[in-house]
Amino acid sequence: MTVFSRDLARKEVATGLTAVLVGTGLPCAAVFSYQVGRLGGASPVVEVMSGTIARGFAGMGTSRFDSNMNLEVHILIYDGDENNPLTEPGREDAADQIEALIAGWVSTHQRGTYYRALRFSGDHSERAGVKMLDGNPYQLEILKLELEVPDL
Repeated sequence: MTVFSRDLARKEVATGLTAVLVGTGLPCAAVFSYQVGRLGGASPVVEVMSGTIARGFAGMGTSRFDSNMNLEVHILIYDGDENNPLTEPGREDAADQIEALIAGWVSTHQRGTYYRALRFSGDHSERAGVKMLDGNPYQLEILKLELEVPDL
């Protein structure tokens, strides 16, 4: 038995989101499975990061855990006027389109290799305003996902 590590599910979700968000005709420049310190002008981007985890034993007398964990998905869109191909309305549209693509992916990937259930948390997404990266302003929206993960 192997105790589950959050990085497995986080990377699985990030890889899946990359397939629907990054590429020709798709809205994102990149999807990262970690918080990025420098984007080098890339926009829009998505970060998938580990959140909290609750580990409960899978039954009396067992050493296996049935865990519940959260992931935070950050949508970052460059919000400056210099060298920005997106207008202000275009930035808002991009955020909405990215969120819808993420929702579509979640709806079709409720079971995965490292998790047995995936859903949005009961919380609303959070529009955190502006986050500064590389000295540049980025719009930030935070989506929260919940996963049920058994030990391997």
